[in-house]
Amino acid sequence: ERERERESERENQRERERERERSRMTEAARLGVNALSLENAAFRFYCLAVGALVVKQIATNVNAGLQKLFNKVVGSPEDAIFVENMPKHKTKGFGTAHEHPAVQRAYRMIQNDHENLYIFYILALLFVVVGASPLAAQSYFGLYVVSRYVHTIAYAGGAQPHRAIAFFAGLVVLLALVYHIVSAAFRLEDFQLA
Repeated sequence: ERERERESERENQRERERERERSRMTEAARLGVNALSLENAAFRFYCLAVGALVVKQIATNVNAGLQKLFNKVVGSPEDAIFVENMPKHKTKGFGTAHEHPAVQRAYRMIQNDHENLYIFYILALLFVVVGASPLAAQSYFGLYVVSRYVHTIAYAGGAQPHRAIAFFAGLVVLLALVYHIVSAAFRLEDFQLA
């Protein structure tokens, strides 16, 4: 009799575990279908953040072009043909090497965007997919966008420590996103070695 009760209790325990797993799978399926929908406020915040950062990237690229123009520098030797074909009074003083410090700074700003923004795009999207709350998405994404704008403005002006502070604020957001993504993927109670 006791053995039957223990077996019944074990079966009930297994059924509760299966029900918990079905519940988690249903929630994951719901998120998978709706996570990348504009019905999801966290995804809308993601779209706004990406839009704001793309505008910043475009402005940074335009800045590089303007720096080349204002400092009479072409980006590549083959671009000099455009300068050579212009009326001489408009091309006086143009160089073919982009050794000018302002142009180099503009190119480093573009490179910095390439090294940082794409990481955010991926991590933020994964954060939305694993079920980010709208408040968390708004907070993290907003802080990251502000930090990147401040970083770019400080970089353009050569302002330290503002540039470093903005960079580290963005880095903290990225690390927080990684933490939340990994936590969601490997919940401690779900993790088993066997």
